[in-house]
Amino acid sequence: MRGALPPLAALLLPALLLGGCVGKTEEAAVCPDSAIIYGLDRFTGTADGQEIQATIENIDGLCQLQDETLELDISFDIVVEGPEGTPINYFVVLADPTGNVIEKASFATAVPPGSGDGSVRLREQLKQRVQNVAAGTSANYSILIGFDLPPETALEQRRAL
Repeated sequence: MRGALPPLAALLLPALLLGGCVGKTEEAAVCPDSAIIYGLDRFTGTADGQEIQATIENIDGLCQLQDETLELDISFDIVVEGPEGTPINYFVVLADPTGNVIEKASFATAVPPGSGDGSVRLREQLKQRVQNVAAGTSANYSILIGFDLPPETALEQRRAL
């Protein structure tokens, strides 16, 4: 196990803020372990009297190490059965090699207009930078994804599994 990084060593950045890094050495890096949190991987509820079901699936990603900055391009699917406009809230956590949470960010998306009442697959994509990552240590970090649910709902869903 490697030493902990300084707190807040990572930033979750919108895709538009990540520009190219001219003159820096890029090398492929092993992506951190990525996981969907068991019990927060699905949601069942109602909105406007209609039932909603959602699941998180298919995490994928690419990683590059530029000097000591690890750049992550993470994507995953949210599959939703619900009316258009249904809001979906989720979070992403980045943990350092010792398991300490470096960053937690919440995000929101919605079922797009014109998608009907059937199942729709939303592809979410996030870009993330982690500072002070030594070469060869990127696989020791963790990325965790889950629906942002009230604690009582999360516990109820966990018990039901």
